[in-house]
Amino acid sequence: MTIWDDIAGERRQLADVLEGLTEVQLSEPSLCDGWTIKDTAAHLTTTFHTSMPKFMVQMLMSGGFNNANRKAAIREASHRSISDIVEELRANAEHRFTPPGMGAEAPLADIVMHGQDIRRPLAIERDIPEGEARVILDLLVSKKGKFAWPRGGVGGLRFEATDMEWSSGSGPLVSGDAEALLMAIGGRVDAVEDLTGDGVGELRARF
Repeated sequence: MTIWDDIAGERRQLADVLEGLTEVQLSEPSLCDGWTIKDTAAHLTTTFHTSMPKFMVQMLMSGGFNNANRKAAIREASHRSISDIVEELRANAEHRFTPPGMGAEAPLADIVMHGQDIRRPLAIERDIPEGEARVILDLLVSKKGKFAWPRGGVGGLRFEATDMEWSSGSGPLVSGDAEALLMAIGGRVDAVEDLTGDGVGELRARF
C-alpha cells in the first residue's frame, strides 16, 4: 500500500458517508469556520477541476488563500448536488494533485482531516488507520506542516499519542488519541476538548 492508495480509500470511504446524509445533516456547520458539511465536501473536489493558475487568480481576487478556498467551496456547494460531489470524489479517488512544494502526505492530511470536519459534528465515529495517522502527525509537526497548518501551533509543547507509539516536541504535555491530536494540531479547537495534560490550557489559548 502507498500513500496514494490510502488517499483513494479515504475518498471512497467519505463518498459513502456523504451519500447517506440527509439535507438537514448536509446543512449543519462543519468544523471549518463558516462552512457547512456540504461546503466542506465540495471543497474536497475543487482541486480536481481547478488549475493552479486559475486558483492563483482567485487568491488575488479574494485577498488570500483561505478566502479563496472558502469562496470556492461555498460557490461549488451552492450549484451542485451532493450526488454530483459524491460522484466526483469517487471518479477522482486516484487523482494525484499535490500543493506546490508538498508531497502526497498533504492530500492525505486534507482528506482525513476534512473527513473528520464532517464526521465529528454528526457524531459519526471512525478509526483512522495507524499508518495514516502517523504520516499526518509527522507532517503537521514538520516545517512544511507548521506553514500549511499554522493555527494552534505546536511550539513549546510535548504531544503524545495514547493509542500508538508517537510523540513530538518538549514542554507541557498534551496527550490523547491520534485522531484528536492530529485534529487539534491541525487547528480544530473542538478536538482540544478530547485531550489531557498540563499543556492543554496553553494549546486552547492559542486558538
